[in-house]
Amino acid sequence: MKSVVFLDDLKESDIRPEKMYDEYKELLRQDTLKYFSDHSLLVKVACPGCLNKNSKGVFKKDGFNYCICDKCGSFFVSPRPSDEALRDFYKNSRAGIFLRKKFLTNTLESRSKNIFSYRIQWITGLVEEYAPSAKVFLDYGTRYPTFMKELDNTGIFSSFFSVKPEYFGQEDLLPKNVKTAEAKCIFKEDIDVFAAFEIVERVFSPRELFRQASAACRKGGLFIITSATSSGFEYQVLKEHSPNIIAPDRLNILALEALTNQIEKSGFEIIEVSTPGRLDVEIVKRVYEKNPGIPLDSFWKYIFNNRDANALHSFQEYLQQFRLSSHVRIAAIKK
Repeated sequence: MKSVVFLDDLKESDIRPEKMYDEYKELLRQDTLKYFSDHSLLVKVACPGCLNKNSKGVFKKDGFNYCICDKCGSFFVSPRPSDEALRDFYKNSRAGIFLRKKFLTNTLESRSKNIFSYRIQWITGLVEEYAPSAKVFLDYGTRYPTFMKELDNTGIFSSFFSVKPEYFGQEDLLPKNVKTAEAKCIFKEDIDVFAAFEIVERVFSPRELFRQASAACRKGGLFIITSATSSGFEYQVLKEHSPNIIAPDRLNILALEALTNQIEKSGFEIIEVSTPGRLDVEIVKRVYEKNPGIPLDSFWKYIFNNRDANALHSFQEYLQQFRLSSHVRIAAIKK
């Protein structure tokens, strides 16, 4: 099983400018109160990582109840909005509109350089090695139409599908050969590459997403995801103090083993699990510097107070090398 390490640096401000990110989170907080204040409309769920029904709420954030599964270690929101309520929220809330029209637009160039380029290299490498005849690409929950255009420019794929896209109002940015489907995935062993980037953490049911991917992929087809994972340094150390635990953007922060187990049970063989995140150490250090009173282990306080940037950079590389970063990418082949 493969695992990759990225040696170049990335600053959080490159993809999440602090002022703009704080503005987005404040809009998100206000909108969640408006859309989801009636808790009778929320749905109680078992752990989406392992179906454990006995996990209890551990902390609250912006009105949402977060549980930490005592069996698999996944973080998840329960009770939670329905799939239909989530889609309405992402489309019509002020936070959703701000995200599309300002936040993502203003960081597009940096995302293209620091995220999309690596993602395209990943896809092209996987196709060359495992699926050289692949022609049909499906992106589930598309949030970045410009990424689809950049991928189209490689000439690898002749056909593109976007299922349940979230680029509302930005359809003109898509390549002209992309077909969209607003409902759930209805493909039956038609897809060569099924991608879900930063979607597992946002959907009502990750298990249903994996089931749809399995049904859609042809035998030998590729299933690829990127996601946050609770197994990573940021979430393990900061827990509820992580600035990136925000609902409903992060309903499911699944443990690494929970992700791989579910994907395998859905009919895939995993060929790569990597945690190439480059921001864990920076994020934890910045949170500690802003809030020195948070319950942080004395070892980490010592590291941040007494070690230089080279040591912190090396530690981030260590997290990547041993799959301990909070950003994971997984590739699998349909059996």
